[in-house]
Amino acid sequence: MHCLPSKALLLAPMVELSHRPLRELITSFGGCDRYYTEMAGAPAYLSGAAYDAWFLDPLPEPVRTVIQFYSPDTPRMADAVRKLVGQRAAEDTPVGGIDLNFGCAAPHIEKAGGGVSWMKDARGAAAMVAAVRSEAQGISLSAKLRLGYEEEPERLAEFCLGLADAGLDYIVLHPRLKDQKFRRTAKWSTIRALAATIPVPVIGNGDIRGYDSY
Repeated sequence: MHCLPSKALLLAPMVELSHRPLRELITSFGGCDRYYTEMAGAPAYLSGAAYDAWFLDPLPEPVRTVIQFYSPDTPRMADAVRKLVGQRAAEDTPVGGIDLNFGCAAPHIEKAGGGVSWMKDARGAAAMVAAVRSEAQGISLSAKLRLGYEEEPERLAEFCLGLADAGLDYIVLHPRLKDQKFRRTAKWSTIRALAATIPVPVIGNGDIRGYDSY
């Protein structure tokens, strides 16, 4: 479960887009290797937020659908994963994977201490990975991130090495800085360089608009 096939094709997690109807549509076209849910907030999930039934819906392919969480702190992220794993076990529904969001640059997420703000705290991010790994034994664990706040390849590699050492199975990198949004072409050379540096797979995310670019 931890290994991705060669040349794997993944549906990126997208707010208001990577929901069940889109996954069902993609499945009707032949599907992909791994799907993602929309990003869910660990604190909201723990408090029983109304929309989590939709955000965390793994159908139609639970075995291949990764649940993505963000959290401003490690305890609530670990608690959310523990709750999810327990619920899915009770429902006899597999958890296709857990993804930790270290890349969302939405102002309210960053201001709350979630998403890309974790890229300023390499040790804290690695500690979160380790805590979640202990709650998700035997479940694929990944992280989504950006280049960070500044273009610093060595610092990015060090950050990712810490995540890998803490128990991450693979990394999904959106190669743009925090403030760039979609204003420039994704820097795929950074993905190649990172993939040659760290011991876990690196999945590129950004500007894939058709089969040829994939």
